[in-house]
Amino acid sequence: MMTLRQIRHFIAVAETGSISAAAQTAFISRSTLTLAIQQLEEEIGVSLFSRHAKGMTLTHQGHQFLRQAHLILATVDNAKRSLQQSTDQVAGQLIVGVPDMQAVINGTDKDPVTTLLNNAFGPVGSKVVMGVVMISFISCVISLQAAANRLLYSYARDEMVIGSRLLKKISSTTQVPVAALFVSGVLPALIIALGFFLQDAVATIVSFAAIGIYLAFQMIVLAALYARSKGWKPSGKFTLGAWGWPVNIGALVYGVGAIINMAWPRTPDAAWYVNYAMVLSTAIVIGLGLVYMWIGKPYDHGKAPAGDAWKVSR
Repeated sequence: MMTLRQIRHFIAVAETGSISAAAQTAFISRSTLTLAIQQLEEEIGVSLFSRHAKGMTLTHQGHQFLRQAHLILATVDNAKRSLQQSTDQVAGQLIVGVPDMQAVINGTDKDPVTTLLNNAFGPVGSKVVMGVVMISFISCVISLQAAANRLLYSYARDEMVIGSRLLKKISSTTQVPVAALFVSGVLPALIIALGFFLQDAVATIVSFAAIGIYLAFQMIVLAALYARSKGWKPSGKFTLGAWGWPVNIGALVYGVGAIINMAWPRTPDAAWYVNYAMVLSTAIVIGLGLVYMWIGKPYDHGKAPAGDAWKVSR
């Protein structure tokens, strides 16, 4: 008869991939653990592991049984807790996991998210969860669009971008910059639509966006480091004092390292423009910006006062 101890031993081997490592984790001998796995496989009637020189890997049936094993232990734990708690309390464990990882890997399960939610919450509960996720997603999209709209309008107001005359116009009816709002909504949608025609286009754009955030922050960090070298000392009630220099340098090293790590090519078998897509897209965007600054000289167009805002307001 299958025992909980056998199930725990099976999970330990599945997670470590080795009888030796699992035996150390469970504080038992290797022979005892090997016998427990063999008895479990004989009782179930299938091979749960593939044995090889480097250890043990789960078979397709092993992956299925692993999920059920976690559910069995979770059910037992919930039963214990229910006896220890008062009847008016609701507690337990909710395990959200892919039922059959092998089906996801080989492409049989083409929509693992739906499968996961249906398995965890049921057909009705999964729709409720998806509804909550969609509301959250739409809320985030609207907030990002509003932020992009404000940023675009601000640059247009100071005549710092192409099309400033149109983008800075405020609607007399809605009191919002309609053109800027339209561009901040339609342009990202067009970029996302490229994903239907270009391989890995959306992934590359998202990756560049992450690098772009780091680049923007590192410009500030580098500027602060340059200012410190010229004798600048931050004012205010809070200062880092002598730690200012090492923290500033550490922030720059960390940021540059993160950018290199994200941009580092990791698919040597892919085409060069795919392998270096993040580096290429970053170079194109920065290059276009430098060309626009050189030809258009937007920094000479604005009428906004230069300097810190707090100085201007005094």
